[in-house]
Amino acid sequence: EAAGELGLAWAAHHVTATLACFTANATVVAHHVAQAERIAKALHSPMLLAQRAEPAIEYASAKGGWAEALDLAERMIPVARALSPRSLLPRLLVWDGTIRLYRDEIERSKSSFDEAWELSRAGATDSTGADVNSVIVAHIGQVAYYMTMREWIPAIEFARRGLAIADRYGMTAWTLHRLLPMLAESAVWMGDFTLAEQSAARLRADSARFSHGLGEISGIIVEQL
Repeated sequence: EAAGELGLAWAAHHVTATLACFTANATVVAHHVAQAERIAKALHSPMLLAQRAEPAIEYASAKGGWAEALDLAERMIPVARALSPRSLLPRLLVWDGTIRLYRDEIERSKSSFDEAWELSRAGATDSTGADVNSVIVAHIGQVAYYMTMREWIPAIEFARRGLAIADRYGMTAWTLHRLLPMLAESAVWMGDFTLAEQSAARLRADSARFSHGLGEISGIIVEQL
């Protein structure tokens, strides 16, 4: 930043905010999201603002600021639709849809999840050129929907498929962020305690490797159940 390389400075803030999201470090997320927004505005870049919105939406959602998160999502989704329809857009749609599940807006959330699924090509037999991050997040959306509907079999199936993709590409962060906790919880409700224990054990082990305190606690809770 001192050298005037604002684009590189933005990238450093953005990746640090994203890492902090994955490891549940709220203070770091808030700081770097604010800095990324400041630089994106200085560069007059709608794309950088839209990209910065992803960790900002997750942060606002996690702290219970649903109205704030939805407002940001609604403003940034049109930008992503125009500039990044197969990468950023599917992820923003899933985060938007997840918050709407919390608000019992079931039909609208399902519409967002299904659009994300199609745009990311998550269900395509040939996924060449697909954004792996968006494909995994599209699976997260489907799991969230079926869990809300208490349809545990498809929830577990989508979670396992998402985990397999994340494992194939070494993207452990996604498994900790949503997939493993959702798989473990679905398994508990399903009565498959072997799967629940396996998922919780992996959640605790992987969380320890990444210093993810919230993940470790989640694993302990499932094991206690």
